[in-house]
Amino acid sequence: MMILWFGLRKSYQNTFEKLEDKRFIFYETPYLNYYNFNYDCPSSFEALLEFLQLNRSDYQYLINESFIDYLARGNDTLIRYYPIYNRKNKKRESFVLLSAGIDGSHDNDIKQEDTLFIDNWTTKIIAYNPETYEKTGDTIRNYNPNFNIYNYYFGSKDLIIQYVDCVQRFKNRARYTYTVNEFIELVKENDKRDLERKVIKLKLINQDDSLSVLKKGEYFYFNYGDFLIQFNLASKIDKENVIDNTNLILGKISEINKSEKKIILTNCFIVE
Repeated sequence: MMILWFGLRKSYQNTFEKLEDKRFIFYETPYLNYYNFNYDCPSSFEALLEFLQLNRSDYQYLINESFIDYLARGNDTLIRYYPIYNRKNKKRESFVLLSAGIDGSHDNDIKQEDTLFIDNWTTKIIAYNPETYEKTGDTIRNYNPNFNIYNYYFGSKDLIIQYVDCVQRFKNRARYTYTVNEFIELVKENDKRDLERKVIKLKLINQDDSLSVLKKGEYFYFNYGDFLIQFNLASKIDKENVIDNTNLILGKISEINKSEKKIILTNCFIVE
């Protein structure tokens, strides 16, 4: 019995070490690609597959690299994906990936109608390692590699292998902060292909006192010199006069039209 225990324990620890070398990057990548395109997490695993529009060879590659549950006994099951919602705006902003864990069976049967929110998902999921998933950043990959022979045969929990805050990850891509004037000069001096798809922070303070911010639905815009800058918001503005010339706006440059002097930033957040 002891020989069996040591053999199983060694095999399980070797699996963890191999996956740690990969840093689980393949597990999160398809879901992040979905968010970067749609600014929303997929509603389900099936929605992700539909988005990817995989041909047969690509599908098999992703099954082997991104979806197979190598941490489960037998390796014959798939990683489970659950979107996590922002309670305030009801948008899918995060996700969690679950392994069946050492016992080899998925014990969390969360239906699509059983909404997980950012402030309660850890209490809704029965996991071997819930204490390691306090939110400390945009991506958390902690897990518990300890082997327990009881859990191997009788365990009834799952293993959290990844939690990803897509919104925070998106915001962390903004490396520079510009005033509107600095940004316009940057646009004039650079090829638009070098700027489009970049995530930036735009500081509206110290602009023309007569700056008039116009709001329309889920976006706002203003004219600065000859340029019109439009901000497509990630969620609706709650207050009527929340935007003025003191705000710091973060967003992704989606379009620069120099001939029409129009710039569009999308998935915008009011940082301050």
